[in-house]
Amino acid sequence: MKKLCITTVLFITFLTSCGDTFEARTYEDEGMAILHKRNAFVEFEEGHPSTINLESDEELSITIEVAECNQIVESECTATREGNIISIHSSATNLIQTGGYGLRSTGCTTHEITCDLEPLPEGNYEMEYAGETIDFSIPNTETAMVGSY
Repeated sequence: MKKLCITTVLFITFLTSCGDTFEARTYEDEGMAILHKRNAFVEFEEGHPSTINLESDEELSITIEVAECNQIVESECTATREGNIISIHSSATNLIQTGGYGLRSTGCTTHEITCDLEPLPEGNYEMEYAGETIDFSIPNTETAMVGSY
């Protein structure tokens, strides 16, 4: 009985001394920004979004696709319009395991961060994100996306 007690104490000490440690990392304006109809599912074909048709005065959203190998715990996206220029900003914070024996990432996935944009009247626009700009028009028969993975 005494031997079992000592083994248990050693095992508990081992577990508490090897705790997992994590580091928070925040990313700003990374990934691909895709303009689409609000509440619409964006389908992908061969790694690229399929054609997204946009009409004037439709409710719009922008989805940021971020390839990440760690769990995102907080994210934010804003889209502002000044004249015909739409500026998009995003941030995502994830936790990266830096020590211990807990669960490790088993693979990378794509996370989505979404923000809404006011309906746009017919016209020509520029969409800015992650230091890149793309021109598009409303009505639109091409997919408006900017950024990179």
